[in-house]
Amino acid sequence: MLRDRIYTKAVAWLKVLLPLLALVLLSTMFLLARDSKPSLDLTFLDVFDQNNNVQERLNAPIYSGVTSNGDELTMVAREAQPQGEGLTKAFEVRANLIFDSGENIVLTSPTALLREEEDSVLLDGGVRFDSSTGYILDTQTMTASTERTEAESHGPVHGFGPKGTLDAGKMEISPVGPDEDVQIIFTEGVRMVYLRSTEEKDTE
Repeated sequence: MLRDRIYTKAVAWLKVLLPLLALVLLSTMFLLARDSKPSLDLTFLDVFDQNNNVQERLNAPIYSGVTSNGDELTMVAREAQPQGEGLTKAFEVRANLIFDSGENIVLTSPTALLREEEDSVLLDGGVRFDSSTGYILDTQTMTASTERTEAESHGPVHGFGPKGTLDAGKMEISPVGPDEDVQIIFTEGVRMVYLRSTEEKDTE
């Protein structure tokens, strides 16, 4: 009888504790999933160069998070090296920005300089801009924020838009209006050449 009473009490306590434990675990998972601050996990390894000098290096780093505008940002690179004073140089960089609408922008460049104190990254060496809305553009250098949904070229851009070729002295990506809809803004002398589609030519 004593064993039965102990068993009954144990079952009763488990009926209370197990749901509470499950609730705690679910709450923890939710909080972790909602962590919107981008994180850059940089654990550098010591390697030796040709002169047997030690260099710190990180292979295949991944930077991911959510901007203050609620857009998802992921950045990957082949390799990263610390430069001191909160600076990190990365090679063969690919940054993907996904908006709530499902549209996205991909930026690629041979090199990039991550500036931790400024929450920004300087893409350099020839930057390719590719958007799901039909823009494929090239520029030499761009600065993008890792905290906000903002980016701008440092000089001219050229390439193709949804309707034809496009050249501009500068390009900016930023939220506009009360709803903060992200727009691509071209300034400083914009030239567009409309290219007729195959369907339009066939109807003539």
